[in-house]
Formats: sequence, structure tokens, C-alpha cells
Amino acid sequence: MSILVTNDDGIYAPGIKTLKAALEKLGTVTRS
Repeated sequence: MSILVTNDDGIYAPGIKTLKAALEKLGTVTRS
């Protein structure tokens, strides 16, 4: 499964990194 994660705080925001790490168990995660 492909998962796209977006955020208006930028792709390097701490919350996005945490969310990406959790979602990687479910599929391929791309930050945008």
C-alpha cells in the first residue's frame, strides 16, 4: 500500500517523522 503524508508545517516537522515511522509498518510512506 502507498501512503502519502502531508503537513503545512513542512516535511521535516517532528510530528510528520513520528507519523511516517508508525505508518511504515502498513506500507510505503511518502512525505510531501
